[in-house]
Amino acid sequence: MSKDSLAALLGAISLEDHEQTVKLAENLLKKSSSDAKVQRARIVALLNLDRYEEAIQAIEKASRSFQQDCSLEYSYALYRCGRLQDAINIAGDKGSEGSKHLLAQTHYRLEAFENSAALYKELASQSNLDEDEVNDIVINRGAVNAQLAWKGRDDISLGLDEGAGLESFEASFNEACACLGRGELARGEALLKKAQELCLSSSILTSQEKSVEVLQIMEQKVFALLRVGKVAEAKNLALAVTSKDVFDPSLRMISQINLTIVESSDSKENPFIVHRKLHEKTKLPALQEPFGFQSSVILKNRLIANSLVQKGKEAGYLSGSDREGLSSFLAAAAGIEGKTNSKVIETLLPRLNKSPKDLGVAFLVAQLYVEIKNHDQAIVILEKLVHALEKSGTPNDSEIRFAPGLVGLLTNLYHHAGRPKSRRAEFANYARHIQSTQSLSSAPLPLLLTAGAALLESWDRDDLVLAAHLFSAAHETHPTSRAATVGQSAAAAALSSTTPSASSALRPISALIADISTASLEAAGVPLTKAPIATKRARDEKPTTKATKRIRPSRMPKEFVEGKVMDTERWLPLRDRSYWKPKGRKGKKKAEGLTQGGVEDEGGQQGGGQAGSVVVGGGGGGKKKGKKGKR
Repeated sequence: MSKDSLAALLGAISLEDHEQTVKLAENLLKKSSSDAKVQRARIVALLNLDRYEEAIQAIEKASRSFQQDCSLEYSYALYRCGRLQDAINIAGDKGSEGSKHLLAQTHYRLEAFENSAALYKELASQSNLDEDEVNDIVINRGAVNAQLAWKGRDDISLGLDEGAGLESFEASFNEACACLGRGELARGEALLKKAQELCLSSSILTSQEKSVEVLQIMEQKVFALLRVGKVAEAKNLALAVTSKDVFDPSLRMISQINLTIVESSDSKENPFIVHRKLHEKTKLPALQEPFGFQSSVILKNRLIANSLVQKGKEAGYLSGSDREGLSSFLAAAAGIEGKTNSKVIETLLPRLNKSPKDLGVAFLVAQLYVEIKNHDQAIVILEKLVHALEKSGTPNDSEIRFAPGLVGLLTNLYHHAGRPKSRRAEFANYARHIQSTQSLSSAPLPLLLTAGAALLESWDRDDLVLAAHLFSAAHETHPTSRAATVGQSAAAAALSSTTPSASSALRPISALIADISTASLEAAGVPLTKAPIATKRARDEKPTTKATKRIRPSRMPKEFVEGKVMDTERWLPLRDRSYWKPKGRKGKKKAEGLTQGGVEDEGGQQGGGQAGSVVVGGGGGGKKKGKKGKR
């Protein structure tokens, strides 16, 4: 059979069994190994069977011209094997629609989200797209938008309309993730609920596919609940996810981490068990590795677990990794070793002096100063950090210098210390920096409103103009915010007599004072309050009965019985006590002889008995002895 007839025969065959296609193509290639159509049919069948390594080997063994003709299949196989940069190099600048889709997805996995967004925007501008292609592009652009939100890059416009394409559960899920990345927790939680309802009601997915997609939505709900402080609900939901069979290895790893974090919020949880669970190694496929922001959170959790189990050296070593940017504050926290605040500050200050631009250590030291009520020293620490960042002058340090968190913390400390001028100056510097580098609308709304309100208190016209710009930007991005509308009206009134058109959205003064009766106020007159008379506080009455002093057992006498009256003569020698009686006649005589200085009775004898008694004389035995004496 000739080569053309073999190719024609293979082209005429339509097989759903890709394994059979591979066998047939291999048999034909044994007779004609250079047939390009047969080779390509075999490679496509291998790709459908997920045998990507075999497809790569088959393409690399072929001629260079064949590799160029199969560049899409070649780059796709490289992409599925995790060789992302090689896939980009092979796909190159091919103008085909398939190559653009593949390049956009490859840039997405390489976390080059700006390039991926540009490619999807170019694909969306085509006019010959059917409904399924439009839906796929909308979903993929939503995923890129969510990743940009997690990276804090909301300044990149993708040209997406608000709520566009949210009729599918994938688009709703991506938009929910973007909201969570931007901090819009309430809207993100609502979109997750909508995505779950759309997924369960889908007629395209099988029951098994629905269960897999719902598990991903539920896992994202766990994160949202933790962010809003609903720990109990998050724990129940995490237990529900892990109790089911999770086939996706990346989802299984994330669910286990979330459950461990939720359980570790309980103080009774053993930190060593938490450490073991967080350090479990999980082998993931190349395309299912965590993204950068996920890896950063996982590493941070592991470092905190190291600190809890007193593995300070390990925590310090890992936290020095430059690729995660966690740098020093976890290593510093690991080196605290349970010291008090003052001792910790003494430990951290040398580290901060060596690295004055270290944001984590500076924040940690400032927090410790705040805890010991030394706000002035906390301000000094942050001012040194600001000065070091300004002195550096690099774009990255300049971005950190005017980070909303740093500006908010410093201005809050200024407010607590009663330094309004310094607070207004910091807000003014922040506003001018945002104006010169990007749009004011990119700043967080709470910071815009707080900065504008602070600058309105100034008598300087430049500050008032800046406050007007801040409120205008806030009203432009959030037209429904009453605070932004009120601030815009107040700034306009402070600068000129004209009233902005946005003030019409506010309630009129007549509506605000409708419930106030001026006649009743006039009839009541001006209320006068009497000054309180200072009275001396009465002394606390002392208790009439003194508290019984407890005697230590070592001070208690032997054979002590509680309640028994103590002998008042117990401190006297035994012979000097009133109740002492000598034993026997010799003892009595000896006692009489020992008595000196006793009271002498009328008979000229001394008494050795008890006081007040009359000594009659000796006993009978004494008289007999007297008869034997001199006469």
